[in-house]
Amino acid sequence: METSNNISVIQNYKNNAVDSTVKTLANGDKEIYGVKVSSYASKTEQQASVVSHLFSDKTTIDFDSMKLTYQAAIAKLNEILNPEADNPVITQEQLNEKGIEYWSVENTANRIIEGSTAFLAGFQKIHPELEGEALMEKFNEVVGGGLKQGFSEAKEILSGLKVFEGSVEESFNATYELVEKGMLNFRNEYLGTTSNEAAEDIT
Repeated sequence: METSNNISVIQNYKNNAVDSTVKTLANGDKEIYGVKVSSYASKTEQQASVVSHLFSDKTTIDFDSMKLTYQAAIAKLNEILNPEADNPVITQEQLNEKGIEYWSVENTANRIIEGSTAFLAGFQKIHPELEGEALMEKFNEVVGGGLKQGFSEAKEILSGLKVFEGSVEESFNATYELVEKGMLNFRNEYLGTTSNEAAEDIT
């Protein structure tokens, strides 16, 4: 029954239906389950479907906030580094995965780091004039900025849904900190150096 309801919500959104579940506001924002959501959530039908699916079950908010954060971070990097491709979304298998281990802070951060560093090869092809420290500085400037934007947009959505508090906020901040540390470690390993640079706060 729950799956049927989710499909109905998504279909209504695709058809631009205005009902009690999803409404399009005058400024282009969406109102989902009676709560206004940033226009970021409506960038694509797929992203809006993710939001409506994830937060249809209020008992899994902790897991679902990690899923949304992961999706927002990787989608933002794809938008910046591979603009001709469709923004990746969470797969149905990932949506169905609600285990505490799969969506723990550590595992979510690791998947974001893996997804982020996977862009390096393509980045090198785009910037053949860069190598060594210059390459990594530019890569981290672009990727670090993209990650910060992605996390900020996820925070905006979670805040709009009025769930960015308590354990959700703590897990979100811990995930961002681990991602920043992981990206710094990636840079150091690539260059064979060490650094104590601190992560920036998300605004």
